[in-house]
Amino acid sequence: MTKSLAMTEPAAPGFGDLAAAAAAVEGQGSAELGDIAPPAAPIEQGPNYAAEARDAVDFFGEFLGSLFPSVRKLWDQDTRARLAEVTAPVLQKYGITMEWLGPELLLAAVAVPLATKTYQAVRDDVAAAKRPQQQEKAARQPAAAPGGVVHVPVETAAQQPVVTQTDPTSLHVKA
Repeated sequence: MTKSLAMTEPAAPGFGDLAAAAAAVEGQGSAELGDIAPPAAPIEQGPNYAAEARDAVDFFGEFLGSLFPSVRKLWDQDTRARLAEVTAPVLQKYGITMEWLGPELLLAAVAVPLATKTYQAVRDDVAAAKRPQQQEKAARQPAAAPGGVVHVPVETAAQQPVVTQTDPTSLHVKA
């Protein structure tokens, strides 16, 4: 039959006194505080590098995709997940987080694709507005005859501006 050590064996010398002292101190603390336990100190956790890597890879993939649409098919979700998985240990090794980039760089990374898309949209709109004018101008242009000779009607020739020629050997302009 097995006997419990706590009931049959006396505690080692000094341990009983230590347990009694701990109980006394614990009792004093709770009596002084009115049985209010102190708030637990928040446990400070380090950055979640796996999440940081996912965010960084997604951010960079979207950044590139907004500038170069053909890149989007290369940066699919599977590729991003694999890249984030191998990026996390590197971020952890160097202690890099998205906060490390700073607000100015993050602003630039968001604003540059938007500015690029805005520029492209304005450029396309201006080109679309000029297209009818260019087509009308091309329709009015005389057609070149075989051999590269252009036959210009008299009324069109009268509308042409006078072209001045410069003499490369002198400093004056001849009309």
